[in-house]
Amino acid sequence: MARLLLWPRGGCPDVAHPAQHALVRTGPERCETHVSSQTVGALVKNIANDKPRRPFRLSVKALLVVSVIVVTAVGGDQRLFAATNGSGWDAFVNRFVEDYLVTHPDVAVRAGRHEFDGKLPDWSPTALKKEGGRLRSHRKRALAFNPARLGEHQRLERDYLIAVIDGNLFWLASAEWPYKNPMFYAEALDPNVYVTRECAPLPARMRAYIDYAKAVPIAVEQIRNNLRTPLPRTYIDVAKKVFAGLATFYEKDVAAEFAAVNDAKLRSEFAIANAKAAQAMKRLARISHQCVDTWAKGIDEDIRKEDGLN
Repeated sequence: MARLLLWPRGGCPDVAHPAQHALVRTGPERCETHVSSQTVGALVKNIANDKPRRPFRLSVKALLVVSVIVVTAVGGDQRLFAATNGSGWDAFVNRFVEDYLVTHPDVAVRAGRHEFDGKLPDWSPTALKKEGGRLRSHRKRALAFNPARLGEHQRLERDYLIAVIDGNLFWLASAEWPYKNPMFYAEALDPNVYVTRECAPLPARMRAYIDYAKAVPIAVEQIRNNLRTPLPRTYIDVAKKVFAGLATFYEKDVAAEFAAVNDAKLRSEFAIANAKAAQAMKRLARISHQCVDTWAKGIDEDIRKEDGLN
């Protein structure tokens, strides 16, 4: 037996707004709230209809993660799915979630899975292509389960999981957001979870953040290689503000949070890694500013001339 577990990419949900979430369990840090199947059913419908209207809500609805807690053991090989009678559904969903968290370690960390601390997604073209193939494979397997052979909560999970996969595939493959919009990467590059989430003693959190900071320059290089220029000015303006803001956050807020750590070796390693991460974010902000499309740049220059600003 398994229960549907949902959490937003931003972390543990706000229990004051239960309409947004179903039962949530986030590893060592735990928070729970329950909603009716009718509420979650409405959420499924909203997610399915969300694609054309909210391009920047990828992390809120389209990338809501489905998770399960298996409360009784599932025997046998968990990769074998009895799709005709639904007996392998719980194992299938559990496998989907674990694969998702491996691919999106930033999501895992925000959900309390701290074995993923310090990791960022692999945004290389090869990895992005592999993720698209994984999602299509899971979608095919989910569709193979006969709804008539599933229990009520399993049918709800099936509909929701397919909607989540469709949302992921839309932004990843159809809209090609990793190649066209810098904001695809923004949330994973926000280290707030290491700063504000008191999930471990400060030195342990600092160690996790150092690993994260070391991964940032690698991620930035992947982003630079992925983005196809020129890009629309609106995308660039937002990205420049966000990435420059993150650079400042690294330098000031993160440094202030870990200033109380007395371990000299740890502090030295932090200073080097954090400086390189902040510099990478500044470089990404500058690069974003240079990627504006030539049409928009020409319009901007004409306006400046008319206003006597050139």
